[in-house]
Amino acid sequence: MKPLSKRKVAAILASCLLFTTYLGYIFHGYYNADEYQRLERRWKKEEIHRAIIREQWIEEEKMHELKRLKMSKDVSKWEEERDDIEADRKKWAQERLDEAMKKHEDEEKKRNDLVWDGLTPASRCLSYGTREYTATLSNVAVGLDPLVECAKKPISIHGKEILPSSCTLVGVGAT
Repeated sequence: MKPLSKRKVAAILASCLLFTTYLGYIFHGYYNADEYQRLERRWKKEEIHRAIIREQWIEEEKMHELKRLKMSKDVSKWEEERDDIEADRKKWAQERLDEAMKKHEDEEKKRNDLVWDGLTPASRCLSYGTREYTATLSNVAVGLDPLVECAKKPISIHGKEILPSSCTLVGVGAT
């Protein structure tokens, strides 16, 4: 027998390689069918698990959106309440200011009604060019302190406005 040429040997080896590859491909599915089925079952379980997780995620997103909407409603409600409180504060501040102004105006009106009555000079001078005078503060309204008003109310003596040097409470008015 004659030795085979290198070309023929290479062709035979290539044919054997192709044939064994073909056989491996055919029998591979037969020998690994159990493994494929196990992988397929595992894949389906994972798909079911992913679907469940996806549904849970969707539910959580819905719940989150509902909570977000409720929270935004709460925030807008709180802002409205805060605005109402602020409006009330401004209203009360204005009312207090109006009351204070009215009280001040009433006190000024009462003060304008105050009159010095019965300005009487003393019978003799205390010193050179100094004489003592007495008078009664009349029309002191309720709510005014007669002694304070006496000290604040000037009296006109010989055309000069002078504040009293002392005030005493006698009966109804101050002298």
